[in-house]
Amino acid sequence: MTEIDTKNQILDVAERLFASKGFAGTSLREITKEAGVNLAAINYHFQSKEKLIQQVYARRITPINKERLKLLDEIDRKYGQTVPPLEEVVRALVGPIIKFAKESKHGSELFMKLYGRLYTESVGFLHEFFIDDFKEVIERFVVLLKRMLPHLTPNEFYWRLRFVGGALLHSLYDPFESGGIHEWNNFRNIDTESITNQLVDFIIAGLTVISSEKKKQV
Repeated sequence: MTEIDTKNQILDVAERLFASKGFAGTSLREITKEAGVNLAAINYHFQSKEKLIQQVYARRITPINKERLKLLDEIDRKYGQTVPPLEEVVRALVGPIIKFAKESKHGSELFMKLYGRLYTESVGFLHEFFIDDFKEVIERFVVLLKRMLPHLTPNEFYWRLRFVGGALLHSLYDPFESGGIHEWNNFRNIDTESITNQLVDFIIAGLTVISSEKKKQV
């Protein structure tokens, strides 16, 4: 087994165990046993349990954010100082995560289980890791969206972005499956472009709708 194979084997096992037992409930001994490696291999590739779980997250999250930044760079080159179409910006946010959900098969579902487990555990150092990894992406999208949605109050803008985040996270939970509802079985083979378009339309509608409070004021 090559070094890359060994590293990926450790990451695969660690992701599954962390998702099942949480960070505190998973020992390095368990990971080494299931991965078929010794403790020295983990120390060599990751240095510590904390660094290991950061790498578990990074191999899923970092490629998504890199692709988002690449798409934003393309939008900047295309439109310069003018305001780009909202659809293109939302698609840059949505497309990479749907692509990950499709290409990773059940990997996105496992990642969501891991995310939920560690979110409830409130692992402090991971919170800082997330902030660092998402900082540039969030800042760039926020700056663009504020320019494109001047009709929103700060309160509306904040909550609508929170709701967008919820929709994106839920989309990672295997959006190409029926969710156990028999009548939805015909949607299992939906293609990436189709579900991306649906989510883009949904988010744009949510971001641009006039609030019920403002409608009452008219």
